[in-house]
Amino acid sequence: MAKRLIRYATMQSIIKSAPEIMGKKANIVLKDGQVVLATVLNISSSILKYQNMRLVQSEVDLNNIAEIIIDINA
Repeated sequence: MAKRLIRYATMQSIIKSAPEIMGKKANIVLKDGQVVLATVLNISSSILKYQNMRLVQSEVDLNNIAEIIIDINA
């Protein structure tokens, strides 16, 4: 089965697509090179709140996100 990647690379595209992103598992790529696999819980104007695979909730400033990548079955 094929997969399709959807990438959100700017803060404006992340905020604009917030309803599509929330509730899905995503790879959150930070500007310092870290990658977090997590479920996106909430996106506000400057903060993204997520829950990682160990069920620990955390948040990150949208300015620190390089891109968000979501896998979708095609």
